[in-house]
Amino acid sequence: MQKSGHKVAPKWVAAEDEQEPYESRRLWRDLTRAILTKDMDAATEAKTTVENAQRELRATGVKHRTRFFELRDDNCWVPRIQCVSLSLISSAGPPLNRKTLLIHRLPQDPQEATAAVQAWIWSRPSEGSSAPADG
Repeated sequence: MQKSGHKVAPKWVAAEDEQEPYESRRLWRDLTRAILTKDMDAATEAKTTVENAQRELRATGVKHRTRFFELRDDNCWVPRIQCVSLSLISSAGPPLNRKTLLIHRLPQDPQEATAAVQAWIWSRPSEGSSAPADG
């Protein structure tokens, strides 16, 4: 339910070939398609395939490391956006300057904070953390 006066941002999802291997939409693609076509046999097979692959991965001792959040000792999940390299284009002052920031916390300026979060989210796994990782 949308409250009066609140804007809802449209959902944008990267093309499947641009998604990371463990992104939900990519991982569960076959199951979703089977459910949409009401093919419960194919849905069961797709679900079993994903679950068996997850079991095999766990059996190798590789632990899943979430890319965007970490569980603190106090049992709270917090964003991993602690130290991100970010290129910004600043419109302040004469001509536009490019600068790179190393962010240890989000900037106070809403536009800079938005740019920081977008850079963090849309960075390739090799630029940030990836899942799974050795634990």
